[in-house]
Amino acid sequence: MQRRTFLLGLLSFGLSPRVYAASFQFPDVGLYTEQGKNTTLSTVLESYRGKALLLHAWGPACQPCIADMPILNELEKKIAVHGLYLPIRNTLEEDQEILKKIMTSQNHHAPNSILPSSSKQAFFTSYQAQTARSFVIPTYFFLSKEGECISIEEGTLGSKERRKRVDKTIENLV
Repeated sequence: MQRRTFLLGLLSFGLSPRVYAASFQFPDVGLYTEQGKNTTLSTVLESYRGKALLLHAWGPACQPCIADMPILNELEKKIAVHGLYLPIRNTLEEDQEILKKIMTSQNHHAPNSILPSSSKQAFFTSYQAQTARSFVIPTYFFLSKEGECISIEEGTLGSKERRKRVDKTIENLV
């Protein structure tokens, strides 16, 4: 309890969420594959076991998320990349169509999983409970080869300072 109180105190001074990343545990929420098949977040993460992973949470109405896709294409040469797509539509078919259009227009080929409305609240609640922060997009989770979340970055990858930090994180992972 003292450690959590200490970390929450540090966070109140505006420190990055990287402070608590090592203790972040992903909730096992339901997802859909790009093809519309049911899966879970734990299944997706387990499929990357043995590889360093950059899991990025993004949405179709988030311009910084879309703007980061060329950067993600670059990073994919160094680390496995998987998208956690947070749709705004109501039907899976609409979500799949929008996802496909964005991926094609951005020439981005990393796989994505769709976080349905029924799972969003559980994911957001877990994030907020563990980090004492509201969930924002884009958010980038860096996972070790063992599947441990070692860093979390909130916001666009566009700044030079953030890119240096991300490159250093990836260098340490691979």
